[in-house]
Amino acid sequence: MNTILLAHLFGLLAISGQRSLSKVLPSIHGVPESERVKLDEAFLGKWHGTRSDELVVAFISKGTYEARVRSEKDGLKVESRFSFGVVRIGEETILDVTVAKEELAEFREQYGALIVPSHVFMRLSGNGDRVTLYWLDDDWMLQANEIIETKSGDGEGLALWTTRPHNVFAALTKAAGTEDAWEKAFELTRQPAVSSPAPAQDVRAYAKGGEGPRRDIGPDLVLEREEEQYVIRSKKGYFWSDVMVAGDERSVFAARNKGSLDGWYFDAIVRIEIAEESPLSTCLPKVALSIGTLGSHLEGSIGGELNAVSHDGQRLLLRIGCEDKERSQGRERLYKYMPFIYDLQAKTLEAVLP
Repeated sequence: MNTILLAHLFGLLAISGQRSLSKVLPSIHGVPESERVKLDEAFLGKWHGTRSDELVVAFISKGTYEARVRSEKDGLKVESRFSFGVVRIGEETILDVTVAKEELAEFREQYGALIVPSHVFMRLSGNGDRVTLYWLDDDWMLQANEIIETKSGDGEGLALWTTRPHNVFAALTKAAGTEDAWEKAFELTRQPAVSSPAPAQDVRAYAKGGEGPRRDIGPDLVLEREEEQYVIRSKKGYFWSDVMVAGDERSVFAARNKGSLDGWYFDAIVRIEIAEESPLSTCLPKVALSIGTLGSHLEGSIGGELNAVSHDGQRLLLRIGCEDKERSQGRERLYKYMPFIYDLQAKTLEAVLP
């Protein structure tokens, strides 16, 4: 493995498909933190490449930003994480891109001292709707700047820029106003590329586990799609049940229960939206129907079971525990379970009459 951590640029490079890793000249140093500025907020958020690639830019803290790139290579979905600082030189915005701390920690745990993080510099041009990114051209840097020092890479012939941080900034200052110093990398837009809808994949979901020594934690929620599997753990005092997949394979529903396997009650119906272009690990549960909302529709109800979901994932068939007033006596309340349909868009609850 190359000691320069360029493998993390794979996802970013995959967007353009125009340049191999061996043509990117990395630097062992980035620009000094004293030179960094804030990125215009118009550039934050989600961007899309010319295909289905997706880039999400977010502010972290102290002038540091994170870029999460989701792409596809040979049918496999890849997610790469980067961090970057911003430099403003004249009218130009320059990005100092390196690997995210989380990814670096994972690789250092595996390879130890063999891992040396590197920096790649890019010029950002555009507005809040469309941007173009340019690589700092390695040939121009090698020919036009005496401050460049190179070392032999591994068997792939990679070069490494070892100049000090203040010289890095000086070189970027010189390059900022020189068109020959930059090579177009790729364009990004706010809207995804127009393409035919991808066929629905076979999404499976079920509750599993909860049979260990801990009786206050019930079954986990397991999501599966082709070779992917993602487990949403049950927190202490909760567990999942009544797992349903909508017919269009785009939504998973499950009942979240509070208590334990020895005694529990309904807490909420949770919906998980499955994104075709994103890994299952990015799918977060969102409450579709809470016990409080259910009580506002049906006073005195105690929750119940999820029995079915409509094909489009917009209507839920529930069996809800309602007080049987004819049989209840004094403080003793008896309940019977009755079928209801809850419409997620209209937020209405209707009884299913016999």
